[in-house]
Order: sequence, then C-alpha cells, then structure tokens
Amino acid sequence: MKRRSGVFFLLLGFALFILFAHRSWYIPETDFVAYYQAGERAIHGVGLYLDEATPFKYLPVTSYFFIPFSLGTFFFGKQLFFLVSFFLGLWVYREVYRRIGALGTVAVLACMLRFHNYDFLNSQINHVLLALFMVFLKYRASRPWIAAFCFSTLASFKVLPLLLIIPIIVGGNWREGLRIFTTLTALLLLPVFTFASGIFIYSEWYELLKRTTEWPAPTGAILQSISGGVWYWFGEFLGNSKFLWLMSLIQLGFLLLLGWLSWARRFKNQETLLVGALAGTIVLSPLAWKHNYLLSLPVFVLLWEMKRYVPFWTGFALMTGVSLLVGPISKYWVDRSYTTVIGLLIIVASLFHSFRTENATR
Repeated sequence: MKRRSGVFFLLLGFALFILFAHRSWYIPETDFVAYYQAGERAIHGVGLYLDEATPFKYLPVTSYFFIPFSLGTFFFGKQLFFLVSFFLGLWVYREVYRRIGALGTVAVLACMLRFHNYDFLNSQINHVLLALFMVFLKYRASRPWIAAFCFSTLASFKVLPLLLIIPIIVGGNWREGLRIFTTLTALLLLPVFTFASGIFIYSEWYELLKRTTEWPAPTGAILQSISGGVWYWFGEFLGNSKFLWLMSLIQLGFLLLLGWLSWARRFKNQETLLVGALAGTIVLSPLAWKHNYLLSLPVFVLLWEMKRYVPFWTGFALMTGVSLLVGPISKYWVDRSYTTVIGLLIIVASLFHSFRTENATR
C-alpha cells in the first residue's frame, strides 16, 4: 500500500511540476520583476523603493532573500525562484503526509490547488512563507531560536502575522516572545547599516506605500478580503469615513477575540490558535489576493486531523468549487465574488469553536 501511494505521489508531483513550470516560466510580467530588481539593489545598497510599474513593497530586510536570484540573468533567476518555491511546497506536503496520511494529503491538495496555481502563475512568495510558518510550528519546542527566526522572517514579508504574538505572549510564552522580538529587531536593523539611506530607508518604504496603495478603500477587481467585499457591496452607501470606522471595529473585534481565547486557554494545543489566527489575518488584510490563501493550508490540515469533515468540505466548496462552477459563466463575477472569504471564515470559526469542545471534554 505504501509503495502504491509512493508511486502515486511521485507521478502526481511530476505532473504538477510540469503544469506549474509551464504556467510560471512562460509569463514574463510577474512580481518576480520587483524581486529581481530588489536583489540587485540590495547588493549595492541603493535605490530600493522607486516608482515603477512593479514596485517592491516589502520591508527592506526582505530584499536580501532575493540576492541569490539576481546574480544571473532574469530568466535564470526566475527559473531558480520557481524551483525553490516548488520544492519548498513538496517539503510542506511531506510534513502534511506525516500528520494526516495519504488521503488527507490529497484532500488538502485539492483544496489548495487553485491557490498553488495562482501563486506560481504570478511568481509569488507564498510557498516560501508557508514553509517558514510550518518550520516555526514544527520547531517551536525543540529548536526555539530557529523557530523564532522563521517567524520573524515571515513577519518581515507580511506584517499582519505579527498578530500571532498575542496568543504567544498572553498564553504565557514570554521567552518565545522575547526570542521573536530579538530576532525581528536584528533583522529590521540590518538594512540601516547596509543601505546608503540608513534609517531613512524605512521612510522611503512608507512613502512608496502611501503613493502606491489604495486607502482606505481597496477597489482592485480580484481582491478577496473582508474589506474588499464590504467596499464592493456597500462602499457607495458607507463612504470612506464610515467604511474606515467599520473595518477598524471588525479588526478590533478580531484582536479582542484572539486575546480572550489566549487568556481563557480553552484549547489543548496552542498550535490550533496560531493556525487559526494566521488564517484570520488573510481575510483581515485590506490587500488579500487569491495567492495569499495558500497560508490557510494549515487550517485544513488541522480540520482533517480533528475529523471535522463538514467544515473542511464546506470550505473547499466555497473557496474552490463555487469559483470553478461559476468561472465559465462569468469571469467578472468570479473576480468579484467573496465566497473564498466566506469559506475561510467558516473554517476558522469551526477551528475556534473546537476550543469550546475541547474544554467541555476535559
């Protein structure tokens, strides 16, 4: 049986490699343009944040990650970046297989396939971020400094995951919080000494964000977040001021819920809360794209592990099934639909509800 499943996954991996390689390699205008330029500029320490067609918007320290991909030609760097992302994805699924077996792994892959495709299509960074989070979860106890470094690197790319520090600190893990603070501070200070603009590199980053980011109302056609959905459906009625207040209340509510769950400790394993919190930051982000939903993979793994199959397949139906069914009818409706957001909210709510169940069965 193991031999058969091994052959199956080998063939599946090869088929997906061919599919994603074709999708990635032959589309030149992707976000890798910004990554490649950031790597080049990090080598020389100048001109990281410029007004360009594809500007680099991540924190300065993240530019170091892209240096290896910018040492050769653009084409070579793009292929290397794809290979690194793909094999990190394989490592993630190896970890998934070890936890929930072959059937669960295939089920999780079916839920995530749409988001893998979109990430590879646009040469995005989410496979790297997902691997960082999985390493953080795996080594929190056995190799805490490695775990802290991986979390800090993730938070350097995506600021909102810093909210995960709430369950860590409120849950009483002060040493872990201190390790994260130390490694994150060290990472953020590095560009001050290597870029010509010094501390003002952060001012340049902030000014670029202001010039290139819609605020407070995101109007991108394919944004899939709570704020994107609320603005699309009710923006004309609310206006900018009321919309900003409403979104602030929603985000505050999530923070209070996260703090309360952490304080109440109504769960056996803090991993559950961290995974649910990470997924919550996706829908709370004003600029959530389809590829960002790749970071919801650990939620599906935990639901399968808990045998909570109803929310698992409900999430799959809303996040993937509806889009596949409606897509051939109207591409515009798919881009504007927020069933993906609703699906993720349902499975996060189910995960949080499991805390109450665990507490009741003690």
